Order: sequence, then C-alpha cells, then structure tokens
Amino acid sequence: MIDTMDVLVRGCTTFTAAIAAGILLSDSSEVLHVAASSSERAADAEEEQLGAHEGPCLDAYRPGTTIEVPDIADARGTWPAFSAIAEARGYRAVHSVPIRFGSQRLGALNLFLAEPGGLSGRDADLAEAMALYAANSVERHRKLQRHATVRDQMQVMLEDRVLIEQAKGVLAQRYGVPMDQAFGPAAGRGSQDAYEPARYRSKNRRPAIR
Repeated sequence: MIDTMDVLVRGCTTFTAAIAAGILLSDSSEVLHVAASSSERAADAEEEQLGAHEGPCLDAYRPGTTIEVPDIADARGTWPAFSAIAEARGYRAVHSVPIRFGSQRLGALNLFLAEPGGLSGRDADLAEAMALYAANSVERHRKLQRHATVRDQMQVMLEDRVLIEQAKGVLAQRYGVPMDQAFGPAAGRGSQDAYEPARYRSKNRRPAIR
C-alpha cells in the first residue's frame, strides 16, 4: 500500500501546480500517521500538524470535507504552528482532501503550493481523484488484514498494481504522456521539492489523535 501512496503523491506534484504533497492515514484507533510525503519539507509540515494537533489536513479528515487555503498567511490565527512551519518551508497555499471510503474516515491528502491562489478547478478535481484511489487502496489492504491468507495477499498485490496502472493510464491520456512516463521524472513540472518518498516516510513519530 505504501508504494501506492508514493505513486499518488508523485502524481499530485507531477500533474498539478502543487510543489509538494503528503498523505496522512489513520490506524485502527483513528490515530493519524504520515503514510507518504514527496520531500523532507513536506514531511516537516505534515509532522507539525500531527504534533500540534492542528492544520488543514486534520480539519479535512475530521468532518470529511475539502479544505482550501489560498493564502497560508491568512490562516496564522487558525493554525499558528502549522502556518509557521509551512511558510518557513516555502509553502504559500495548501489544498487538503479527505480520504474516505463510504462513511469511513481513512485520512487526508495535502497539496502544497509555492504561490498564493490555490488550485485550479482541474487540479482540484485531480486531487479528488487521487484521494479516491488512495481510499480504494486502503480499503483493500484493510480487507486483507481481516482475511489474511497467501492467496488473499497475492490478490490484493495484483489489484494494487492494477490500480496504479489505471491511475497512470488516466493521467497519461489526459496529459498526453507515455504510460511509462506518467509518474516519471520526465513528466514533472520542475517541482522545487525533489521526490524522495522512501527517505522521508514517517516512522510513526508524533501521532495526532482525532
């Protein structure tokens, strides 16, 4: 599942105006953890939300509604700790989308922008699609945990790969790039944040309880 989350944050920074992205997922006790982030700077902003118990990703997760912040400076009074570190890391706007499967709250997806103004309608729609893919992946893996057999594990791994390929296909068709480049460096927009998911993945530090 972690591979899927990495692919999704890469897709967010490749095909939207976001220069960074991160995904928070809840565990069985509804404690949130960083599942994937596109860079060290993004991981810092996500971890600050968890440690301070504040921020747009948490506010998107709790009621299950999208939070758009066109200018982080305007949110200093609402989320002082998050706003301070986000601005210090070079982020000026943020877009947070809840990750839900039906009525189940699973987490949230954060997209960070270098300039105020927020996402375009097209980019916002793509972020919603990425959150939906994330929700489907999480639900499959939770189902696997409930019915863990070798055959089930192989089936979920296969379905996860199919999901990634479907996401690649949609983006490749929409943006006119080859399938094998849909999430590769050649398709990027020159993001200020290098994509380094493995290095900056959270190791369950500073969780935030709902």
